[in-house]
Amino acid sequence: KLFVVPNMSNITIGEDLSYKFKLFSKTFDDLNFIAKNYKSTDPEKGKKVKTLYFNYFNDADLDIDLEKVKNRAHNISKNIRDVIEPITIRRNRLDLTKNPKYKDEINNLSRLADPQEWFYELNCEQNKFYDDIISRFFVDVKEGGLFKCAIYRPFYYEDEKAREMFGNIDDSITDTKIQSDDIDKRGVQREFISQKNLSDIIKRLLIKRFESSFGAFADSIGRFIRIHNIVLDFITKSGKYMLDRDEIEKIYQLDEDSIEDELQKYFESNTQEERLKGKKKIYVIKNFKYREEFLKDIKSDLELLMNIQNEIEKLELEKADPKADCIIKKIKEIREKEPDRKIVIFSEYADTVRHLSSYFEKKAPALLDRTLVIKGSITKTDMQEILQNFDASCVEEQQQDLYDILISTDKLSEGFNLNRAGMVINYDIPWNPVRVIQRVGRINRISKKVFDELYIVNFFPTEKGATYVKSKEIAQNKMFMIHNTLGEDAKIFDIYEQPTAAKLYSKINQNPDKIEDVSLYTIILSTYESIKAKNPEIIERLSRMPNRVKVIKKGKEDELLVFIKKGKLFVERVVRENGSIKATECTFEDIKEKIEVSPEEKGYPIDEQFWQYYTSLDPGEKKRKLDKSEQSPERKALNLIGSILSGSVKFDERFSENINELKPFLNTLREDIIDFGSLPDYTLRKIGSLQNGKVSDKVSIDDQKDYIDKIFELKQSLGEDYLENIKKRNQKFSKKIIVAINNRK
Repeated sequence: KLFVVPNMSNITIGEDLSYKFKLFSKTFDDLNFIAKNYKSTDPEKGKKVKTLYFNYFNDADLDIDLEKVKNRAHNISKNIRDVIEPITIRRNRLDLTKNPKYKDEINNLSRLADPQEWFYELNCEQNKFYDDIISRFFVDVKEGGLFKCAIYRPFYYEDEKAREMFGNIDDSITDTKIQSDDIDKRGVQREFISQKNLSDIIKRLLIKRFESSFGAFADSIGRFIRIHNIVLDFITKSGKYMLDRDEIEKIYQLDEDSIEDELQKYFESNTQEERLKGKKKIYVIKNFKYREEFLKDIKSDLELLMNIQNEIEKLELEKADPKADCIIKKIKEIREKEPDRKIVIFSEYADTVRHLSSYFEKKAPALLDRTLVIKGSITKTDMQEILQNFDASCVEEQQQDLYDILISTDKLSEGFNLNRAGMVINYDIPWNPVRVIQRVGRINRISKKVFDELYIVNFFPTEKGATYVKSKEIAQNKMFMIHNTLGEDAKIFDIYEQPTAAKLYSKINQNPDKIEDVSLYTIILSTYESIKAKNPEIIERLSRMPNRVKVIKKGKEDELLVFIKKGKLFVERVVRENGSIKATECTFEDIKEKIEVSPEEKGYPIDEQFWQYYTSLDPGEKKRKLDKSEQSPERKALNLIGSILSGSVKFDERFSENINELKPFLNTLREDIIDFGSLPDYTLRKIGSLQNGKVSDKVSIDDQKDYIDKIFELKQSLGEDYLENIKKRNQKFSKKIIVAINNRK
């Protein structure tokens, strides 16, 4: 919505972009379900898999062809890339080196070496503790995990029905995007979904922070011990407990670095009797069918956390941190060999950054003196020091050399130029490959070359005294155990790939420059420049060519490919299937080879078959589809506007003048929602906020005034004629057929 009016889109051939993306999302979710559950022994899942497979592939065969599913999903990815291409800037290294416009300018780029592995050694007791954390303590309870997450899922202990839901959970409904009416149809409450999601997030978070650093993990354990003590004390004193769904859903939408702090604040503020007044859901413990088990599991979780805390102290993982010792030793070695090579250390967590900073202070104070540490928000002073010490584009007179090392969270992994550094150290594993590209992109800049070769480092645990081959095997197995616990949180594998420890390790250590391919735009531009070089007169001929060029040529199958210009280029493919003519939108990438011809190839005359295909294209636009769910923000807003304009919602007489003044603007809002969809969800929620969007003639005076004030504020911020500007902007994008190519067998 920042760049395009969703329902009057100028970047798609049809105008309803919102519907298009909902369709993409639904199709991908369905294909994902097939891929995850095609071998399931659950009869309900098996039945759903067969139904979905038949719907998408018209194939009732008992054997699911996963390759078909994979290809369909990849086509969706291609279609999404094609849709957003006009509003994205895609500029990877391969594109630049192959692009005729830039390749001569950037031949002198730094080379990105394949990632190095740094192994930190654990003694026998530390190694056993490491394996217990990642394979016993915080894995799923169904798989024998010891941490029950009792305080994060009280729903489970209420009655038999709740327990049955947790026992037979369908993975496809744990997604927070699911609509409330869909949930109700399947007999699953949002309360349950919210708590299931939260308990899963907590366990994954603890595992990831453990892999990040022993210091960050120790901080997490301390926080969760405090939270459990607060909750247990409150339950003991009051016999009540509160876990507000809406607040919890807000918390798990935060970035992982903020979740724990917000959880602690939440439990500290919501375990006071006076704060419970007016809350939607208060659990009365004596009413739980499994109350004894609930209390027992809370105490068991607390005991486990305290045992872990004691073990961290006993093994001296914070005081004599083998991972932090390793990085200090390695950095000193590098600095001795290449004193000019500055180093950037990235971690996902601020606690890890703080731990490294304090560890450097104790064990390597001279190193800390040359280290710039960015622990949280980036201040103006931080910005200045980063620019002067790590940005090669900073004017030479202002450049400084106060720091050799920069330690930061991923707040610095986007938008900063750090190319005076020649090495990026991933102190924790970046489970999302995009994050690796972003981190390395800080030093791998096009603007100014500083080093011939750039280095990336990944950290892995091993056992003391292990050889390189053995260390690699140990690291593979440990990372694979972590990956299996993280599940879809780790975006390393495609849903259709079969994960293995070796594959995972290889993917973590792949060179970011080898992840992406050359874009279609660069391929087409290169082809165009090549044709132009051989046939310079082609440009003049193209400039004189009229719209609606029609061609029939030899091809592998009978089909009509129609190229339509509407801001950008679109392609529609027309074929005859089962006796009827069918048109579908496709990408240029899909048909590129089908339109390539040699200069000597001759065309055929236009005939009746061509016109049958050509005239079958629908020149009109599909009507905008509104979300049918009564709980959707746009439906609530639309219902309420209609009720106000029709008088179903009656305002006090003192507000009559205000309502009359607002009616034209309310009509504008209604037209926008129905035809354009330019309003973001938070604005739609504001519009539908009176009595939560429910139509009623009983509205308090205060609520009436508050609502009218909100609409006036909205009118002022958007402008009374904002929709007219949107309409004018979209008028210039009309569809024009420019070329139609008919392939014939």
